[in-house]
Amino acid sequence: MLAAAAGACYARRPGESPFPEWSREEIDQILTKSPWAHEWKHTLDVPVPANKAQSFLQFPGQLPSPIPGIGWPGGGTSRRGSQSPYPRTPSSTGGSGRGGSSDTVRIPVEMIIRWASALPVRRAMALHEFGRNRLDEERAQELLNRQSKDYIIELTGIPRAMAGGGTADIQRVLQKNATLYMAGHRPAHPASVDLPPFGATVTAAMHFPRWEDVTTDSGEVEFSADLGRAHIKETFKLKLMTYEGRLEL
Repeated sequence: MLAAAAGACYARRPGESPFPEWSREEIDQILTKSPWAHEWKHTLDVPVPANKAQSFLQFPGQLPSPIPGIGWPGGGTSRRGSQSPYPRTPSSTGGSGRGGSSDTVRIPVEMIIRWASALPVRRAMALHEFGRNRLDEERAQELLNRQSKDYIIELTGIPRAMAGGGTADIQRVLQKNATLYMAGHRPAHPASVDLPPFGATVTAAMHFPRWEDVTTDSGEVEFSADLGRAHIKETFKLKLMTYEGRLEL
């Protein structure tokens, strides 16, 4: 009997426990691996100037977490020392680091595509940032009660070097080619893209206009974007994106 009860508890969908009594594990799951947040993993050859490649290679451990204080799904700690976890390969331009020469660094990229406008995600972010005892603060209430006229999709953990020139290039590229697709609706493109100016990795918040007449029977919605050498594509099933009896996007 006890085993059955434990199994039923374990099988709960993230966010089904009474809010705000969510555990750290539930918060992490909603923000990183849930119907509203999918992982995207790939290995990319990132070109870097040869005279900066060594310092790039000595960056210890995994890329910084896209969610401060949460860490990547599956855990993992920084490696010790300056030995690079990323292979270094010559680029097509090659060279010894003089003039316009460059190298290519092969890095594992782990990003998260997350529907930041969905209520369960906003609740998880409020708990992560403020904790249970500070949810009555103005900034927490603003996050919890925000009713966005747009779909806000966050792409977190973007290495600054992916688009070549930092946040300005990332913003320009996503503004141009990030797209939402849904059967029976016109493809949607971001009305705006917000990025922070600093950080080894960045989070892009893309604001897409909402479609009308979207229900769980609409099937699925696909997000895609070409970012540098990465073609990102992820599908979200609408039937799984219900929360407290309604579709949350």
